[in-house]
Amino acid sequence: SDTDPVPTEPHSTIYFGGFSQQAFAISEKIDAHNADLSDNAIVFTRSFSDAFGGAVSFNQMATAIGNTVAHEIGHLMGLIHTADCDSLMDTSCGNRALLVRQTFKLAPIDQSVFPLGQQNAPELLSWLLGLATP
Repeated sequence: SDTDPVPTEPHSTIYFGGFSQQAFAISEKIDAHNADLSDNAIVFTRSFSDAFGGAVSFNQMATAIGNTVAHEIGHLMGLIHTADCDSLMDTSCGNRALLVRQTFKLAPIDQSVFPLGQQNAPELLSWLLGLATP
C-alpha cells in the first residue's frame, strides 16, 4: 500500500496495476540464488480482464492473480520456467491453468529455457530461505 512505511532493510517489491498485451506480470530479473535482496516485479492487474476465454468466478480470478504473484516471487528468488501445468513456474499450459491452485514443485524445465532437466523448486526455496542446508 502507498501508506505503509517503506522497510529500512533491503526488500523486494511487487507492484500491482497497469496493462500489458504481452504478459500478466514481469520480474526485474531471474535473481540466481536471490543475490539481490531489492528486486522488483509488477503484476499487470488489468491484463487479467477477458484473458481466460469466458467468464471466471471471483475465486478463480483471485487464484490466477495469486498464482501469478507467486510465479514472479519465484523469479525474484532465482527460479526459472518449467513445463508442468500444476507448477507455479509453468509457462506451457496457457492462461486457464492459472485458474486452479498451482504449487512450487519438482517439474521439468521448459524447453525454451534449457532442453533437459528438472527444477526442484521446494528444495531450492528451502535452501535459499535457510530452511535446509545445501
